[in-house]
Amino acid sequence: MLFLAVFCGFLAENFREHLIEQNKEKDFVKSLLEDLKIDTTRLNYSISRLKGNISYTDSLVIFYVKENKEKEDEKRMTSFGLNAGHSVDIVFTDRTSSQLKGTGSMRLIRNKTVADSILQYWSNQIWIAQIHDRFETYRLEQRKIGWKTFNWYPLNLLDTGPSVLDYRTIRKMDSLSGLNLGYLIGINNKQTLNEFINVSVALYNTAASQYLPKLETESALAYHLILLIQKEYNLH
Repeated sequence: MLFLAVFCGFLAENFREHLIEQNKEKDFVKSLLEDLKIDTTRLNYSISRLKGNISYTDSLVIFYVKENKEKEDEKRMTSFGLNAGHSVDIVFTDRTSSQLKGTGSMRLIRNKTVADSILQYWSNQIWIAQIHDRFETYRLEQRKIGWKTFNWYPLNLLDTGPSVLDYRTIRKMDSLSGLNLGYLIGINNKQTLNEFINVSVALYNTAASQYLPKLETESALAYHLILLIQKEYNLH
């Protein structure tokens, strides 16, 4: 009888712990689901921004190879060069992932398909971080050379140096004032312009062949994981 009582107590304790861990598991996947929805919004924005960079570089190169450039072509190159180098950052929500990684709570995710998908999602983020660093190196170099090549900001109108005005504002100012802002500083300096184009193409290649595919893969993984969690844990 004593043995039976101890054994029943053992079973009851195991059952209680099982229920506790089951509740923790559901809390974690609910929290992760919320994080994934935030991530997808951020990923969509970054993908759209990066596609814009790629498109502007395409246009920049088209006008670069054009012979007998006109003043309007110089203006377009100035605009395309500026917009081809926008920063494209992505910050993933780590509220839940940091807990799962740091406390060993990943063991609570008993659904193997879900657990494998989570690990794949995290693994792809490592690649994204590495490619982003490479992209940012080229982008900063493109900006540095761009300042030597283009008059991106009308310094003759501003006593305080480069401002936070964007190119659309500058174009409006130029149109209203009728001033010639001297868009291409180095129009006769082929070496400077060629250097700018070369680094812009390197930035383009990193963006189009590495960064964009990884961001799109991560977006697909996030959507898949959202649907999987909703299905497996009956969450909506």
